[in-house]
Amino acid sequence: MARERILKGIAVSHGIARGKAYIYEPGEVEILQTPILPIYLEKEIARFEDAIEKTRQELNNIKTRINQEIGEDFAQFLDAQVMMLDDKEIIERVKKDPNCARYLTLRSGID
Repeated sequence: MARERILKGIAVSHGIARGKAYIYEPGEVEILQTPILPIYLEKEIARFEDAIEKTRQELNNIKTRINQEIGEDFAQFLDAQVMMLDDKEIIERVKKDPNCARYLTLRSGID
């Protein structure tokens, strides 16, 4: 039988839940900065915009599934993730800086 542990933290929603708990232990994140040559900048921006749209579609699909399976109240947490995709500051930073979009996006999430 598994050893019992009591975990304390900040609740993200009210009520009682039962199930497996996973402990997140952040490690070091290595972010490679890859400069983009000016001739490839448009392609990198298009790749970034495509990634945003694909992510938006995936999040909306997950939200729909959660709505159907356990209810709308449980899917609302995804609204914040969808809103982050429209963060003008990150989008403008990617478009202005000649570095890899992946680097800038990850860097923005850490800063």
